[in-house]
Amino acid sequence: MILNKILFHIFLFLQIVTVYGQEEDLYNHRLDENKWDDIRRSIRYENQPEGAGREWTYENQEEYQREKRRYQDGNGQGGNGGGQGQGDGGSYDGGNERPDESDSYSSPPPSSAPSLSVFNGLGVIGYVLLGIFILLVAYLIYKLFVNTQHDGKKVTPVNLEDQAPTEIPLTELQRLLQEALAKGDFRSAVRIYFIFIIRDLAQKNWIRWEKDKTNFQYLREMSGKSEYNEFNRSVSYFEIIWYGKREIDRDTFETIKPDFTRFLDKLGVH
Repeated sequence: MILNKILFHIFLFLQIVTVYGQEEDLYNHRLDENKWDDIRRSIRYENQPEGAGREWTYENQEEYQREKRRYQDGNGQGGNGGGQGQGDGGSYDGGNERPDESDSYSSPPPSSAPSLSVFNGLGVIGYVLLGIFILLVAYLIYKLFVNTQHDGKKVTPVNLEDQAPTEIPLTELQRLLQEALAKGDFRSAVRIYFIFIIRDLAQKNWIRWEKDKTNFQYLREMSGKSEYNEFNRSVSYFEIIWYGKREIDRDTFETIKPDFTRFLDKLGVH
């Protein structure tokens, strides 16, 4: 279900970016400079067959004056009476419009190559949307992998106080034990070892677990069993360390740990 949501949001984001990129292209009116030069030359001599043409069609005043002088010099040298004048830039017939110089220019064909990336031309808004999308995907991935599912149901944190030991998955107890040992919390490790024992005894129906029962009641239920002494030793460790709120170091833990592990091996807990 969460994976489907991730794929849906990725598809939605790509659609948004694609539409936004198309809008950028619609409003990106860059006038081709060669086309502008062609247009300017084509109207420069409109209704002005003689002379330098329209002043406003030149880039600046200096260019216009230079062209004007070139026309005057050419007219003075080559006036043949037939209305034909020559300048440095070419010749034209005074009776006709000056040939359209745009014929000698050709604008480059528009590029038909497709865009290589949907992120070209995103602009500020596009990158903001991209950042939001990345955060959204990261959050969905976090929800998918941190809140893992077990048999189709979300695994809720284990409550060691109220939850029956037989209802706690063995793998969850093993994980909690590894976490306690990694943090150096040997007092909690002793508690988890004891829960392993209670869990297995209840599964064997040697004891009947109830939330309000005391460990001494469990001892009475175990009386007559060959494992009574080992269970009694485990109860003593647990009562002194956990209920006595006694912190222990690694050396002390390593001293009592074999009593727990031997008993668990005997019960068949691995």
